[in-house]
Amino acid sequence: MRWRGQLTGRVRRRDHGKDRSSSQRPRRRRSAVTVLVDEMHPATVAGALEAAGIEATTVADLRLAGASDPEVFGAAVAGGYAVLTENVGDFAPLAAAHSTAGRHHHGVLIALSSRFSRRPAGSGPLVAAIQALTGEQIADRVVSLAQAVPR
Repeated sequence: MRWRGQLTGRVRRRDHGKDRSSSQRPRRRRSAVTVLVDEMHPATVAGALEAAGIEATTVADLRLAGASDPEVFGAAVAGGYAVLTENVGDFAPLAAAHSTAGRHHHGVLIALSSRFSRRPAGSGPLVAAIQALTGEQIADRVVSLAQAVPR
């Protein structure tokens, strides 16, 4: 609670939003996963994810362009992001070492260029593959994404 001094003394102010039940609080649209897009993917992928209702940001947005993979992974862990990358050779061992040490991460999503185009116009199948993970537990896992099969 905050206090504000006035001429007549101190007046106690309350944040009334905290007194509301969860059903009365304003609702924000939140995705099941928040994605950190590694720099090998175009920034338009983050925009396409956002347009699909999946919270996303890029390595460049976090001012980590050119940072080492351990730095990117550390920022993802600290920020609550699952990492979207093609770099299975570096991120899978980082995730494994992190888990083996008893620590948790928010997941690593592997999108190989042999399965998903890196061109900005090709982000649709990648977004669909991430949307297909809705309801799945990806924390502490390395998930190799596959193109969604049309129904």
